[in-house]
Amino acid sequence: MHIKKLLWVLLLFPALAMAQGISWGPRVRVDDAAGSGPHAAIHPYTIIDNSLRVYSGWEDDRDGNGRYSIYFSRSTDLAASFSANIPVIGDSLSHRYPWMTKVGSSIYLVWQALHGSNWKIYFSRSTDNGSSFTAPDTVKGVAISNSQSSAVNLGPIPKIAADPKDSVLYLVWADDAAGTTRVKCAKSTNRGDSFFGSVNVNTNLAGMARHPSIAVGDSGQVFVAYEQGGGTNQDPNPHVYYNLSADYGAAFSATALKVNDDPGPARHMNPSITRRPGEVMVIWEDARQPPAAAADRPYLFFSQKYDTAAAFSANLQVSYGSGEFNFRPRIAIDQTNGNLVVAWHSDSSGAKFELRMTAFNDSIGQFINSYKLFNTFTGTSGANFGNAFYPPALAITNIDSVTNFFMVWQDLGEDASGNIYAVRGRVVTSQVDLDVFPDALDAHGDSLDFGILPAGPAYVSRSFRLANASDAVNPDTADGPSTSRIDTLTAYPIVLKNLSDSILTGFIETPASLPALEIGQSLDVTVTLYIPEGTLSGRYEGFCNMRAVGSDLTVDTDSIRIVVQGPTAAVDLENLRVFPNPFKPYIGHTVVNFEGLTAQATVKIYDIKGRLVEEISETNGDGLATWAPKAASGVYIYSVTNPQGAKKTGKIAVIR
Repeated sequence: MHIKKLLWVLLLFPALAMAQGISWGPRVRVDDAAGSGPHAAIHPYTIIDNSLRVYSGWEDDRDGNGRYSIYFSRSTDLAASFSANIPVIGDSLSHRYPWMTKVGSSIYLVWQALHGSNWKIYFSRSTDNGSSFTAPDTVKGVAISNSQSSAVNLGPIPKIAADPKDSVLYLVWADDAAGTTRVKCAKSTNRGDSFFGSVNVNTNLAGMARHPSIAVGDSGQVFVAYEQGGGTNQDPNPHVYYNLSADYGAAFSATALKVNDDPGPARHMNPSITRRPGEVMVIWEDARQPPAAAADRPYLFFSQKYDTAAAFSANLQVSYGSGEFNFRPRIAIDQTNGNLVVAWHSDSSGAKFELRMTAFNDSIGQFINSYKLFNTFTGTSGANFGNAFYPPALAITNIDSVTNFFMVWQDLGEDASGNIYAVRGRVVTSQVDLDVFPDALDAHGDSLDFGILPAGPAYVSRSFRLANASDAVNPDTADGPSTSRIDTLTAYPIVLKNLSDSILTGFIETPASLPALEIGQSLDVTVTLYIPEGTLSGRYEGFCNMRAVGSDLTVDTDSIRIVVQGPTAAVDLENLRVFPNPFKPYIGHTVVNFEGLTAQATVKIYDIKGRLVEEISETNGDGLATWAPKAASGVYIYSVTNPQGAKKTGKIAVIR
């Protein structure tokens, strides 16, 4: 994926930036029932057409009877205002989870409603760009069966997509006619009057499948991501799978591909898929991270697959800078320049959720730290696998060579039951330019390598240099130079990870506070870390991410990769460190650390008369052994030996 370096800008609100930066306009109310008192307006979905009209459909209970109608509105002024709301269907039943697509002047809208104990899928069409809709009815030509209503299985969750080139509509849904829930796909070639050819998307029928997400390419390509788990429809720990039809939905590949690259067991749910020519991208909720696969605390992960590739790429974490609770992501891409963004609901405590957004940064090969979108409030509980949430609606288009974003979401800030709001974001020119120098001080390329370290609390430091770029001092000439002083420079917590573990021990030691930087001024920064005892051995990587706010309120970020191999025993005893020395339990010392031992070593402690006080062996290969002195105050002699015949001796003072 080639996506440009990302900058951030603060104009009306803290805002996402792509390529240069994004400014967000004011938020606009979409549902027009403000005078009817508190009521639920929830679960919006939004699209934008080639004429730059924005369309949104949602569930609405404006009469407060506990049942939902489907309402619709459109904007012809790029989300500056929305039309009077149109009720597509009333609330004789409760109608849920709308989804739509558009071809020419026709809008196709689907949703689900519960008939007794079985969900049905409804369909309606507008042929006049959303001015009116046909009388809604259940979809014709295919049988729909789904009686699932649980914390992990919300019914068919229908999605509709279109191939504008061939005027084919595709409908996907979860169906339990066979007992075990399957993902089905049907198509229509008569503008939705009827659908036909209901086929299994999850061609591996060993387990249930649900929660489909669909994207459509040219020449009969249909791409579907979904959850697939064990034989039970209530499996709370499915994996994310993907399958492709290359023949207009007539059949899907006999071999579906697994998207998440961890073996589980952990929850992998609610995928969102997007497509650009030659490539598909998927994002999903994923509970593989500590705390120990907690199903109610997923992070977000991402993977992509080029059409010529046999498998999906190594998974990338998406939700940096967010809380532990992350639900219902939505992914979108600007087809013109490849700018990729993700939006979702997040909170650190699971009690007050907000919208967060991130984007892919090609220069560091990962998603940047996420930012909240001004003052949003989207929920108070992540219970039942986050079922209170619905993906924020995110539509992207390119207007006059500029990426434009349209976000529509359910907000609880004014009405605890929910209102629908929209906001437009646009790329602007960012002025401030924060750059890390490659190959300066301890940096090698884009990395700060700490080498091989043993376990232990002793700190190790490495330094790098960054600058507020000028014409003369511009480490990254792909952007900049800056035309603004940096007023605020912030560094984020450093998390280092391998496939099995993560450590949070790195921090910026100097300077004590990151100062303002004039244009052309550079700054040397020291990063310090250690490898905690008990850390699994391996190569750990992460990023030191920094954010600069300019005097003109534009914002830029840059990062340097942090790499360390550990904990690993030393090859000899030459770098042995013994601390704290003197040992003072009255100021909080609990152990004396012998750090930098070889894989096998023996530590003997003697008193001043030569009597053996303690013998300690290092055998687990992490290069650390500890002594918890119970002896009286005095001077003690240590002797460290290993099987190779090396020996180190010294003194330790104990002061009680």
